[in-house]
This record gives sequence, C-alpha cells and structure tokens, in this order.
Amino acid sequence: MFRKWGDDKDVVTKQKVMSTWAHTEEQESSDFKLHLISRKWLVHFLWGEEVGPIDNSDVVCPHGFIVPYETVHLGATWIPHPVWEVLEKE
Repeated sequence: MFRKWGDDKDVVTKQKVMSTWAHTEEQESSDFKLHLISRKWLVHFLWGEEVGPIDNSDVVCPHGFIVPYETVHLGATWIPHPVWEVLEKE
C-alpha cells in the first residue's frame, strides 16, 4: 500500500536522490556500479508516495537473481550506485 508523503524528511530524501542522480550523470563515468530497481517502486517514490524500503520483488526472485522472463525487464531500470546508497539509507 502506498500513501502520499506528509513528512518534510521524505521531501528532503527525494531532493537528495534527484541531486545525487544529476551529479552522477554530470560525471559521465562508466566506472559506476549499477543496481537494478523496480520501476514500479521508483515511480511511486518519485511521485511523492511513501513506499518503504526498496521493493524489487516484481523483478528479482527470492534468491536475489533477476527473474528470467523478458517482460519482467520492462519493469526494471538501472540506477547508479550513489543513488542506490541514498535510497537504501533513507
């Protein structure tokens, strides 16, 4: 269940994610480690809904591997490691 953010801390978290992402893209480095993240979770986060911890259950199997079905990969995207760290901490 998702609900709208009501806390200033959550807005600051979103701003920190966006700023980190922009800074990472400016560096244009191919050295960054990338992480797979559910687009569903990410969209809810970016639209200002309280989503809880990162939930990749729609794109990753219980063993931690990417689900092998091609259609699942349409529901995922790769994000830079610095962005992942911000999302994971908050």
